[in-house]
Amino acid sequence: MELTYDPESDAVYIALKGHGIEILSASEHLGFKEKTPEIDIHNLKPVTV
Repeated sequence: MELTYDPESDAVYIALKGHGIEILSASEHLGFKEKTPEIDIHNLKPVTV
């Protein structure tokens, strides 16, 4: 799974095994208050790509 945030379009992209989910107006829907939002990760090992 890969999560990507594009601050220019204020969109979050979630890629799951070749399929994707796009969340537009992410700041409004997910409560982001900054250009580089932080998320909590539980029971997953984060990797940097």
